Amino acid sequence: MPSSSVSRSRSASGSSRSPRGGGNNDGDADRARSMSRSSYSSRSRSRRGDSRGRSNSRSGGRRGRSRSRSYRGHRRSADPRRNEEEIVRLRDGSIGRTPSPSVDKKRDEGYDYEQMEVSNADAAFVLGRQGRTKQKLAKVSRADIELREKVQGDKAAGDVIEIGGTPDVRRRAIKYIKCVIAQRTGPVMVDEEADDDDDLTILKVPREAAGFVTGAGGSFLRAVEEEWSTIMFFADFNATNKDKTREFETLAIFGAKRSREGAMLKVMSAVETKVPGHFTNDIELTECHDEGGGMDIIRLEDDEISYALGKKGGTRKKIAASSGAVVEYVGNYVHIYGTLVERQKAKEYIDWLFAQLKGPVFVDATGRDDCTIVDVPRECVGYITGYRRETLGRIEQEWGCLMFFMDKAKDKRDKPALKDASGTEKLTIFGAQRSRRGALLKVMSSVETKNPGWFTDGCTEKRHKDVKGFATDRMYLSSDDLSYALGKRGTTRKKLAAASGCILEYVGQWCFMAGTEPQRERCRKYLKWLTAQRHGPVSLGSRDLRGRDDWDRVEVKRELRSQLAGNRGQELRRVEEDTSTFCFMAYNEDKSDERLLVFGYSQANREKAIRQIEDLLRQFEYGRGGYGRGYDDDYYGRSRGGYNDYGAAGTATTKGVEEATGGEAREIVEIVITVAAVEGGIGGHDRLPMATTGRVLADVCIVPLGVGTSVSKYVSEVEKVLRNYPGVSTTLHGYGTNIEGQWSDVMGAVKLAHEVLHEMGCPRVNSNMRFGTRIDKHQTLKDKVDKVENIIAAGSEKEGEKA
Repeated sequence: MPSSSVSRSRSASGSSRSPRGGGNNDGDADRARSMSRSSYSSRSRSRRGDSRGRSNSRSGGRRGRSRSRSYRGHRRSADPRRNEEEIVRLRDGSIGRTPSPSVDKKRDEGYDYEQMEVSNADAAFVLGRQGRTKQKLAKVSRADIELREKVQGDKAAGDVIEIGGTPDVRRRAIKYIKCVIAQRTGPVMVDEEADDDDDLTILKVPREAAGFVTGAGGSFLRAVEEEWSTIMFFADFNATNKDKTREFETLAIFGAKRSREGAMLKVMSAVETKVPGHFTNDIELTECHDEGGGMDIIRLEDDEISYALGKKGGTRKKIAASSGAVVEYVGNYVHIYGTLVERQKAKEYIDWLFAQLKGPVFVDATGRDDCTIVDVPRECVGYITGYRRETLGRIEQEWGCLMFFMDKAKDKRDKPALKDASGTEKLTIFGAQRSRRGALLKVMSSVETKNPGWFTDGCTEKRHKDVKGFATDRMYLSSDDLSYALGKRGTTRKKLAAASGCILEYVGQWCFMAGTEPQRERCRKYLKWLTAQRHGPVSLGSRDLRGRDDWDRVEVKRELRSQLAGNRGQELRRVEEDTSTFCFMAYNEDKSDERLLVFGYSQANREKAIRQIEDLLRQFEYGRGGYGRGYDDDYYGRSRGGYNDYGAAGTATTKGVEEATGGEAREIVEIVITVAAVEGGIGGHDRLPMATTGRVLADVCIVPLGVGTSVSKYVSEVEKVLRNYPGVSTTLHGYGTNIEGQWSDVMGAVKLAHEVLHEMGCPRVNSNMRFGTRIDKHQTLKDKVDKVENIIAAGSEKEGEKA
């Protein structure tokens, strides 16, 4: 395994984190929970959120350099009830909460922190595009992973990866991080004995299939990693496998046992497609009788495999989802991994699948805990099934269950009598409880649309106040409220369901809410607040919000509220859809102030929504509104360089102007200061985003604000250029992307530079903000400098002619 500097940061049992906020639970909760948010990127932020921007370092209590400045305007709530959590600014520019485990958990499980010192380039590689690699490492290892900037004096000195967790969790996380870093420079060396902490699976892949398994740019392996929460790469083992003529490549799969089995079977299926018979020539049919995890293998005929697979693998996926087992087809062999009960269910479902080809199937549901049966009117069967089973298949895919209409009689001789006696067909739903209930309510809603009153005649309101676990509540809605709560194509209903974590379905005039008690209560409240908006502004005071842990607040300037809520609130609706949250403007209890409230059961989703809302507000304030515009994907495909790869590009360009003018033509030059927020940096200066406007005479300074570039460095670069060019009119050019958290960083940095320029007495300062501008790939830095020289030279000649 590659080596890296690892140090213990501090004992979790010896000291605790400073709580965010003040821990004050009394008084007006709204007023007590306000704190300023940083408006640009930094990798560490104040532990206590104080305005001085100082923090206590984990590694010794020394004071670290400030990474944040207050942006006067938009504020969000800092909930003192969550005094065992803190907000940290991550390397990808996003805000994340790192839970501080309770003292009992630390003492019982040995929760602690360790640090790894890495270079900027390694940190960029660990972070990955949009922070996905870091998130994947944290998910697979189950560790809390943060990237911070190491500071020596007033200068950055590399980066530190901080890992939190139990000893086993930290050891796995460090191992995975080292493997990821090692991939930058060559093959990863893995020791089968030393590196196997019961989290490693090794698979031999034929060399001719290695490229197929990897995919373009590693796309296939990354997709498998994402699906099964694993870390996968081709590696050299025990430093003995260096023969270029070897027949196999060794694929290492790290993760939990179930995840590794799923990923391994997915790769085996791909290899079998490329090299038929590689895994199946000598395979044996097996049946495991262990109660725990085991593998069963059954064989299907050639004419059966396509039916069992389904369109785009849909049939295989629904069998796996409904049974809870891992189901994968390797050639004509079905591999089923899971507990004994899961494997038995999967094999039963496969048998019923093929039995339907011969006619209706009868299933005895007595004693089964994976089955729900609903009577459907015969005139609605075609409506529920859809053309070529499309409607039923869509419900199965949405809820991860298996559904089919079954025969009513076990004895075929009884079938005619039963058919004449009843006008219904029995629809059977197999799967987990939540999946079955979601599918059932969807079917009930469809039947009620086709046959009103079938399920709702005699229906009464029901609220399971005493049921903590899974249950279904019913509530009646008026026609106007129902239409408002449904939304166009059901978007409002889906939004409330996603934000509350509850199953929400409308059956006729009745609202059905299925889930645990907290989920049902959240859904009921959200629905109440939503329908109240039909009659005017909503007021929510401290009493309404006290005791809730599913909300945050964003203060919005009065002049920006109309833009945020304008055009029927489309921008806000787009944020809700993207982040699975419920957002609306609400007055406080005395209606003296209006603020934006963000609701949702997921803290991560609320933080994501807040970042996007703040991006919107800053764009509105600068007159460049319009959230969600795309960015040039090619811009991110060129390099995976470090965060500070930009070097002194501004100095190089400035030098070219000085040499061309000899210090005589400064008055005709307009300075363009470009602020670029990019992910991971750009390798080389020939791809700097130096977009210009038509009225600019020359670009003389490029100041990229990468994810790893501190704002103080940016300000010093601006001041240095302005000292060289006193009295020159200046344009601030902001280049941003829609990567979460980075566009707001650009806006904040430009605003800060704007203030600095005014303080320095610049005669004219323009702010030019661009969002997702396409970069000219063919224009190099040298071309830019040459262009500047030619422009200035032409200007000097014209001045001479006039003289």
